[in-house]
Amino acid sequence: GTHDFFGEVVLCKECFGDTEYFPNCDVSEIHDLEHMNSSEAATFITTRRTANCYIPSEDDYNILQWTLADPGGVAYLGFAYYSIYSADLTVAQIASDKILGAKDTTDAMIAPTSYTITDGSYTVFRRSLFMNVDNEAWPLVKAYMDFGFSSAGQLAVSSVGYVTINTALRAKMIQRIVQMGNTQADYVPVEPEICWNGTRL
Repeated sequence: GTHDFFGEVVLCKECFGDTEYFPNCDVSEIHDLEHMNSSEAATFITTRRTANCYIPSEDDYNILQWTLADPGGVAYLGFAYYSIYSADLTVAQIASDKILGAKDTTDAMIAPTSYTITDGSYTVFRRSLFMNVDNEAWPLVKAYMDFGFSSAGQLAVSSVGYVTINTALRAKMIQRIVQMGNTQADYVPVEPEICWNGTRL
């Protein structure tokens, strides 16, 4: 899962092996933390939480608050969320080595910035988002796509902390929008060979 991947890629390959440096926090501790305000959580983390235990959460705001409360806290957040709170956080440089962690790799260590994400040099946690359009649906989505790749659309993207598309790819996408997709592409549905019990073709 994310916990093991993060530990192996960012910290070290064996950090989450047989001898765990960062065991999971007790479920009751996590439950208590999720129902505290920021001040209560900070006090809990510094005085009552099991030392160095991993606190899983899908709530970026909680992750941020808990990390800031722990002098040795390490977190894994999306760049958009990090960019909003960058003044409060220290970003770690990591390598594009997806097997060895920062401690073991010989690759160059790269910090996540809008530039390194855009130029592709920061790759470990970078992912592209794709918009797939059925050719028959172009009249319904063209205005939306036009806006998304316009200057105003890209400004909206950057205003919430996401990284805008690079100039070359943006030009290619605008050309594809003008052409209203790929007229050579055709969707051919393929029936599955088997169906799960209780489903129909």
